[in-house]
Amino acid sequence: MAAERLSAGQRAIAEAGEGLSSARPGPAIEVRLDRPDGVYRIGESVTVVVRVREDAYITVFDLGTSGIVHQLFPNAYQEDHFVPAGGEIEIGGPRSPFLFRVGGPPGPELIKVFATRLPDPLLDDDVFAGDVPANMPFRSIKASATRVAGILEACLAKVHRAAGYSREALIIDVRP
Repeated sequence: MAAERLSAGQRAIAEAGEGLSSARPGPAIEVRLDRPDGVYRIGESVTVVVRVREDAYITVFDLGTSGIVHQLFPNAYQEDHFVPAGGEIEIGGPRSPFLFRVGGPPGPELIKVFATRLPDPLLDDDVFAGDVPANMPFRSIKASATRVAGILEACLAKVHRAAGYSREALIIDVRP
């Protein structure tokens, strides 16, 4: 799926951190879906796997076709975002304590992964929409996607630039 199908908010988050030059390269990460083609039907479960080559603090965001930004990791079941060198996290798969299901409507869904060397969070608690509902492990963000992208840029520039950070984006093709 081509990135040109992304909404303006999805593009803003996909590009967050690209314009900054880091003092040193960020932690090396590999990100993949359980389906190489990235095509999922509404209601199907998705597995996102993030593997690190060196110690890293991982944060994963999802901006779905609904327009709502969610923080997929850390989450209600996986609260520690530190991943040791050679380790991996799995969001929504068989080794995960929950399923990550595609909700719809059809269209592109963006998964954005950040790896930092410092434990400082990328977003402050005040941007989240309160408590996580009992039936969902992910926190939703009450700010617009473009505002979230701006907050991420500011945090990366201020807190993580000197130590280095890396980021990767995946696009899920949500179909009916």
